[in-house]
Amino acid sequence: MLGVKSEKARLHVTAGFLILKNITNATTKDAIGKNLYHLKFCSIILAAIYLSGEILNSLLTNKEEAAPKLLAMLEQSLIPNDLNQTSTFLPIHNWAVAVRFSKVHTLPMPESLLKFYCKSDMWLHFVLCLELYQYPPEQVFQAN
Repeated sequence: MLGVKSEKARLHVTAGFLILKNITNATTKDAIGKNLYHLKFCSIILAAIYLSGEILNSLLTNKEEAAPKLLAMLEQSLIPNDLNQTSTFLPIHNWAVAVRFSKVHTLPMPESLLKFYCKSDMWLHFVLCLELYQYPPEQVFQAN
């Protein structure tokens, strides 16, 4: 962790927290809804923790090649998987971490949430996300 700016390290830890929180929530709902075995549930959680921990460790030790992997995991974990979540603006609020992460690592801005809103015909959420995070018009037209 020596040589890593504290702001960047906090961003990585926040991204890891959101990934684990959302993976845990999604798997808990799957396990309860489908009556999966407890052992399988625990193994899914442990695998997710291990994978995100390895990637976080790589980033905290200045290995930038891990950034796109963590951004992909973060994007996937922030997409609403519950119809109750789609009626709120919480996913747009949490999306700030993914946008900030992409800017810090000079990666293309994440598009998964925009695509989700397009497919779900949630145009108010789509436009809010575009305006709030100042997506470049070229990227918006390519995403659709």
